[in-house]
Amino acid sequence: MKKHRDVWKRLIACMLIMLLAMPRTAAVTALADARVGTQKVLTLGADLTEEEKQLILRFFDVDESEVVTMTITNQDERDHLLGLIPESQIGTKTFSCALVCPTDRGGIQVTTANMSYVTSELIASTLATSGVTNCDVLTAAPFRVSGTGALTGAMMSYETASGEILDEAKKDLANEELVITNDLGDTVGQDEAILIVNGVKIRIAKDQVKGEEEVKQVVDEVADNAEAQLNERAQTQGTAPVEIGQEDRDKLYSYGNKFSQLDYNYDDMKVTLQRVTENTMEITGITDPVSESFEDLGENAVSGDSILTGVNDDALGEDAGVNSTYVTVEAETEGPSIGMAQQSTEQLAFPVREVSLKEIRSFSDKSFEMMGSGCSLRYRDDNWNYGLLDLEGNKLTEALYQRISCDRGYFTVVDTNGKYGVLSPDGKVVVPCEYDYLPYIRSSYWTAAMMLEQVAAGDEDYDVYSGDDHFRFSQIDLFDIKAGSAVPVRSLTREEYRNLFTFGSFLEINGVTYDRNLNELPEDVSSSYSEEDGTIYHKVREEKADYSSVYGVTDNEGNTLLSPVYSYISSFQYGFGEAKEAGAEGMGLYAAGDNMVIPSEYTWTQKTAIAVQTEDGQTNVYSYCPAGYFRANKDDKMYYLTWGGQVTGEVPVKRDQLDYNCGAACSFIDLESLRHTYSADGVEVTYPEEYQYVRPLDETGLLWYAQTADYDYYLYDWHGNKMIEEPSGTSFRISDDGRYVLMAGKNYGDFTLYEVTYHTDEGDLHCYQTGKGADFTAAETEAAVSETVEETETTVSETAAETEAAVSETPAETETPVTQAAQQTEAAATEAAQQNETAVTEAAQQTEAAATEAAQQTEAAATEAPETVPETEAAGTTDTTVQTALSVLDSAVMLLDQDASANAATAAELIHTSAELIRAAAPGAAGILDSAKVLLESGSADLSSVKTLIDTAKGMM
Repeated sequence: MKKHRDVWKRLIACMLIMLLAMPRTAAVTALADARVGTQKVLTLGADLTEEEKQLILRFFDVDESEVVTMTITNQDERDHLLGLIPESQIGTKTFSCALVCPTDRGGIQVTTANMSYVTSELIASTLATSGVTNCDVLTAAPFRVSGTGALTGAMMSYETASGEILDEAKKDLANEELVITNDLGDTVGQDEAILIVNGVKIRIAKDQVKGEEEVKQVVDEVADNAEAQLNERAQTQGTAPVEIGQEDRDKLYSYGNKFSQLDYNYDDMKVTLQRVTENTMEITGITDPVSESFEDLGENAVSGDSILTGVNDDALGEDAGVNSTYVTVEAETEGPSIGMAQQSTEQLAFPVREVSLKEIRSFSDKSFEMMGSGCSLRYRDDNWNYGLLDLEGNKLTEALYQRISCDRGYFTVVDTNGKYGVLSPDGKVVVPCEYDYLPYIRSSYWTAAMMLEQVAAGDEDYDVYSGDDHFRFSQIDLFDIKAGSAVPVRSLTREEYRNLFTFGSFLEINGVTYDRNLNELPEDVSSSYSEEDGTIYHKVREEKADYSSVYGVTDNEGNTLLSPVYSYISSFQYGFGEAKEAGAEGMGLYAAGDNMVIPSEYTWTQKTAIAVQTEDGQTNVYSYCPAGYFRANKDDKMYYLTWGGQVTGEVPVKRDQLDYNCGAACSFIDLESLRHTYSADGVEVTYPEEYQYVRPLDETGLLWYAQTADYDYYLYDWHGNKMIEEPSGTSFRISDDGRYVLMAGKNYGDFTLYEVTYHTDEGDLHCYQTGKGADFTAAETEAAVSETVEETETTVSETAAETEAAVSETPAETETPVTQAAQQTEAAATEAAQQNETAVTEAAQQTEAAATEAAQQTEAAATEAPETVPETEAAGTTDTTVQTALSVLDSAVMLLDQDASANAATAAELIHTSAELIRAAAPGAAGILDSAKVLLESGSADLSSVKTLIDTAKGMM
């Protein structure tokens, strides 16, 4: 997983300052005698639902009976943070959590998940300055938040678990360190600033520097060394030189003098400080000479039963943004080595060799969007209502719906009366449009739909947001959507809904697991692994003589799939199990019978999200080998491998330098700003310098598209072969199962549909049949689709094909106001392109009014949001707003392409509208759009320059 690092805001200093200055809680006295290393304390956000709470417990891999549990409320946050940071950052609810376990060695080890502002290195460095010596820290939320609640809980947890009162002077210095780090980060970059401050601490503590002149000399040496390397890097990259000015140096002098006067013992700090320096050196590429004298930290590794090694990565998914300090696991000192079964020679996947396209249908004078299932097209009528077509242009439904979105191969719809329902892939009703609310499709088997009643503030269900009104679930019906009967199988109470979990065809309600026929299953099923088709795997645990535990996997009949010899098993799905051998640093990948697929010398084996076709429809899964190759990380590099660990491709750049990281190919940008792709079978392609970007069509990376500054698009395969003659079109969309590509042509309203064929050594695949390698076999030859275009009975209104309906696949409660604004935006823009200048101006005003209303409602939603607006499906307002803003920009570009002179004023207003929509979520992109508006209004703008600014902003959005 690429380690993502946001640009640090000054706010982060404020958020952490009070956390480090927090008083000791009353709970400390009660636990003051707790032995270090034995007490684990868990803090839970007060506003978690029971389902979200269970998700966090699964991620932390803890049971509440095993830990001391504390609840962190929004008032706790306000007591410590209000007045130091904007109230909007604190929000009104607390969802983030922390798990802390003081240890007796290993330094400070930190892992974060779904935290927007905080990385593990900064937490570790700051806690070390505040006086913490050895501690393991986990922070997480069920979706992306700022992390203020988790950090509040982390400090409270540490003091509760250890009974230790942190020195006030050291806590004050830690506060100052945060401010200095962030101020210096404005000049050199935040990771670079952490490296500099950490380097000063190491030299002062290690050499016991005391005098002011000696401290000044240390600071200047560290700053000069970093500055020289930063400027060498800037010269290579062609960027502006860097200077660490006197103001920053004076702050470092003051900080260093205070640090030298406090009682810091380097032996207590060195494990944490060395690790932070090593990590930031790797991230920044800047070396610190002091690292040459670092000691081997191997003996200070965390133990195999640390809270950091027990994290269940699958609980929060691959988009959780997990960030961690370098964690190693100590080797076992006794016991036999693991005896592996003989490696299988059976290839579970057939690597793709070539990709080809076959044109099967053309469309004209229609507005389409390929739905996620890839087997349906959404069309729009003159009244801006939506319906579904099949790939031959035949209507699956009339245009009866305000919105249609795709989830797990099914369609969530809202009819013209505002009622929710669900359609099957072929357009049949599986949940009737009778409900007030339907949050999301839980699996390819189950969904729940609700009726609402209006209630007073405080009695509402917070997951239903509707402006100043407040609603509560009055009826909750559970549907088996795969059965297709359109009749609920049972009703749920609000408590049952809050404790509802689905995995494949199974249900868990209030801790009891049921099969698809609602028969109660054994208690251990809920903690097992399962496939979408209903197959169950059981995780088994055995205790060794030294009281450590080993794990294995059995099937439902008790047959052993993985022997109970692994110190940790992350998952067993899609035909493979991620497991850690005792003493290994990485996670191996194994098939049944302990057959090694990827050796444990690799630190991470990556999955790719794909959709697969089954006999009874489509389902979305993750696959370890969607293109016949496995991806695995080792040290700072990424490798492509086949079964057994044979390396077919070693990516030529570091993992954190990758632009896009896909299943069969990745991309990166070199120092001369040229785009490259690198395929799983070792083919590197350098693209022409006129390409502004090169991006994958989907997560497999088998098809890529490129765009020039003149907005010419090209389609390539994973080996850099051009797939369609230039210029290819104006946009591309690939179906989730990789089977079809829809291209919007150069002429607005023209579409071409292609079928994709993947050629392998074992035959040709028309689509991915399954996520399991064992069934990754060639598809049967399908009858060719007629190329004759048949006009449908309903005439669909003409509109710009590249302007997408802003219907985001997000929670329904945030979709309504923004989607309506998106529809009004597109309608206004289309009308503006067809009428005279007076009408265009009026349309632009209407567009801005609608978009402003959407922005206000989005801002209101953010105020009610936890800590910050979540970036995942848990709160999709931001995603929907961005989609709206992108549609507005597409309309602006369309007007400029038609007549830049006549439509400049209207386009400028549309650009301004888009900037306002995303200003809170993407201020950098909004600033670029402001520049584009000013440039356009100047009257002397070069159109290509304006488009370049718009495209840059879109990329940032």
